[in-house]
Amino acid sequence: MKKKYLLLKTLVLIMAAACTLTATAGYAAFRPGERALKIWGQDLNPSKQAIFLKFKASMETGDGREESTTIMAVKGKFTYVDVISESTHISTITDTAARSTVVLLHEDKMYMKMPDGSYQAPNINEGSDLSEAEKVKMVKSSGKEKIAGKTYDYDKITVNGNISQTYYFEEGTDKWKYWRTDEALMEIIEYGNKVDEDIFRIPKGYSKMEM
Repeated sequence: MKKKYLLLKTLVLIMAAACTLTATAGYAAFRPGERALKIWGQDLNPSKQAIFLKFKASMETGDGREESTTIMAVKGKFTYVDVISESTHISTITDTAARSTVVLLHEDKMYMKMPDGSYQAPNINEGSDLSEAEKVKMVKSSGKEKIAGKTYDYDKITVNGNISQTYYFEEGTDKWKYWRTDEALMEIIEYGNKVDEDIFRIPKGYSKMEM
């Protein structure tokens, strides 16, 4: 159980990093940082539309590193996070209106409701937490780098001089392929705005686990 919570905690840290980003207009000229900012300002902005993101990563669990595949979806008041690793499969369903979270333990086909007072929604937004001074100091750069033997364009965003993320794209396009934070290098499998609402429901046949 401890390892499952470490995986979930690492995921939340990665997703919270998205709060350092803000929106920008247009992307035809691909100015430095423009494609990266568009991802969270437009394509995956939950305040504008439903969002879906699936990626692979290598994550620290406390017993070493594990490969994992993560799905994150937001639609209306619901947020869904699903992590499949070499050792476990765990999901959370958060209702931001009810301020409640349900944890799904797929290997055991069980679920548990988090205790009152423990609610904490994944912090995903388009950067509204940044002050105007921080936005002005945001450093945006671009270049090229090889990953697994292939060259990609990249946008690097740095906030407050030490918080940075790098976004890698197919050369000459805005097709997002990799995302690097301080925690991990993630391979983007799929992203968009189609979300199946069934993922926000507890699967049939799952038993409730009492805390």
